[in-house]
Amino acid sequence: MAQRYPVIAREGWIPIAFFAVVGLYAFDHWNTVVAVLSWCISAVLAFYFRDPPRRIPPSPLAVLCPADGRVLAVGPVHDEPLGREAILVRIAMRPMGVFAVRSPIEGKVMRQWFPEGEGVGVAQWVQSDEHDDVVLVALPRAPGARAFCDVQSGERIGQGQRCGFLPLGAELQVFLPVASRVMVQPGDRVQSGVSVLAKLVRK
Repeated sequence: MAQRYPVIAREGWIPIAFFAVVGLYAFDHWNTVVAVLSWCISAVLAFYFRDPPRRIPPSPLAVLCPADGRVLAVGPVHDEPLGREAILVRIAMRPMGVFAVRSPIEGKVMRQWFPEGEGVGVAQWVQSDEHDDVVLVALPRAPGARAFCDVQSGERIGQGQRCGFLPLGAELQVFLPVASRVMVQPGDRVQSGVSVLAKLVRK
């Protein structure tokens, strides 16, 4: 099913509106060149903060890709925060892609923390009703960039639901249950809320 979100991410509403209003004021009272420049900036920001709708595949056992990008690596690791063996899928977001992030699975947000210090990246542990644990880690690439989260610990989140925004992109790390059936490989192009990273396997 399709998730409904604003076509422009909320994080961009204020700067987009600011430059649009400056352009209107400049056009009426000041300088046409300044007006056109302001409107161009507003249009660029609208593109930067775009958040197009995505059609979520009808597959409850699917672990969806959280963001647009390319798969860097897939392999077994030790998931330190949860103290378990897991499969790690690393994804590099596209520099000019969509920066909205979506939840890989439906469930409860068990905990959120900063994996590399306060304000540097964010990690989110989501547990399904069947106790499948998926951890999503976002590590911003740009100095000073920080992740914005739409949900908090204890809240429920839907599969493919928008859960955050990563200005300038990031590396995303998705820690899957070790029994998961991985559906991607390094080099694959993936799309948030659409591409299936893996299928959960239940006994």
